[in-house]
Amino acid sequence: MNTKEELKQIVVIGDLHGDIEFDQQVTSIAASIGRDWNKQVLFIQLIDMSDGALEFYFDYGVDKIVKIDHNQFNMRQMNDILLEEIKALSPSLVLTGSNKQNCEIAANIATALEIGLVAECIAIKMDNGDKKLKFSRAAISSSVIADIICDECDIQMSTVKKDCFISQYMPCDHQKKSIIHKVIIGHNDNEMNYKLINKVAIEAANESVKLNSKVIIGVGRGAIKFMPRIEKLAEVLQTEIGVTRPLVDEGLMPHSQQIGQSGKSIKPDLYIALGVSGASQHVVGMLNAKKVIAVNIDEEAPIKKHCDYFIHLNVEEFINNILKECEK
Repeated sequence: MNTKEELKQIVVIGDLHGDIEFDQQVTSIAASIGRDWNKQVLFIQLIDMSDGALEFYFDYGVDKIVKIDHNQFNMRQMNDILLEEIKALSPSLVLTGSNKQNCEIAANIATALEIGLVAECIAIKMDNGDKKLKFSRAAISSSVIADIICDECDIQMSTVKKDCFISQYMPCDHQKKSIIHKVIIGHNDNEMNYKLINKVAIEAANESVKLNSKVIIGVGRGAIKFMPRIEKLAEVLQTEIGVTRPLVDEGLMPHSQQIGQSGKSIKPDLYIALGVSGASQHVVGMLNAKKVIAVNIDEEAPIKKHCDYFIHLNVEEFINNILKECEK
């Protein structure tokens, strides 16, 4: 009987500009990996296309197609729909092309799922020894080729550059394949699932936040509800507060306080991570901290692998204990 891992699929998200040739390149490399991993390739298509046209993808390595049927919707709604599909499928690998819209979708999905994303790959190879994938991409102004291995990732994800992979025509019996139609009703700008409540002016980023203190407090999703107490702690310790990317993306905190790959890199003597899960994009920004204390109620949080001291405790309880000690 197949294990849960063996049943996982490789998912390819179709090109949102309708570039069929690009899709065929991506599905071909997915099929090659699928043969090595003994996994099927599932293709998700959002643009309008007949079943007859969709069947051509079967000849380029696709085993199953999920066609999202809808009236027109915007990028935000596309992102939500694809995110739900990926969550439900929990695939081993997600691939898509590197055009602007697909890159945006891939980045949003990776952020929401807190998984790594290897962007603009020019090669994907299998290590026959341990069956791990090696993603290659240009780096340092394209002066070198970096090889990237995603270790300990439940879902690996990558965007690939066009014309770096060869499409492989593999004629097959279409009767053994399947097309699944999923009808999405009511996804347009007039629907109530996205409602404009109010418009507010966005304040300019507070560039006075330098995040160069000797002690920095980091706040993740698991601690945002305790922000008043955290601000009190920062005041007592005379230090600054940094945050993870999801809090910035959700508009809860300014970008000037973001720590991570698309934010600031910090190098304090002590970094106190409160409710920080330990997503890769955040860890990149805290690697130069001399000492890291992580406080998290989740004993299996990834941050545990990147800290010197891990405290399995409710964040509020930890803050209260520290404040009591400071008051003595």
